[in-house]
Amino acid sequence: MIQFPHLQKGQTIGVTAPSSGVQPSLHDMFQLSCERMKHRGYDVICGETVWQQEKAKSAPAIERANELQYMMTCEEIDHIIPPWGGGQLLMEVLEHLDFSSMQKKWILGYSDTSALLLALTLKTGIATAHGPNLVDLQGEELDQTTVMWEEVLSTKRRNGHKSVFFIYVSKGMEA
Repeated sequence: MIQFPHLQKGQTIGVTAPSSGVQPSLHDMFQLSCERMKHRGYDVICGETVWQQEKAKSAPAIERANELQYMMTCEEIDHIIPPWGGGQLLMEVLEHLDFSSMQKKWILGYSDTSALLLALTLKTGIATAHGPNLVDLQGEELDQTTVMWEEVLSTKRRNGHKSVFFIYVSKGMEA
């Protein structure tokens, strides 16, 4: 059975880079994304891998896996969003993860993050969300699709709705 986490204001978003990190020339842009999340009412904790980038990845596979594992088991972190989806090496991380110890948390992201989303849901039954990465949320205003991430992740499972995806599609079709 799929387990649905629940996003709420005041919770902590963990940011880790299981694939690509943020190159130094883009640190200011990334910092703005973190500030926007705080302005929306969330605390933000950034891991070390976020601030690194070398040869299409943030760090060696075991380092990226350890940081993600920590965030998935840490009581202080409620949900996880990568800085962005770029990269092609997230698959290196999967073999180093202990899925059995992971807590019910949303992981939101797209692109390379999709491999993690699929593995986590299939191995644990925890729902994941294919949607914006943190840098996509840096604007003061968001487009109609991007703005839905918060509503979708904070929607409690209701009778008659089989999944959060159904709620997202239904609301999107009303617009």
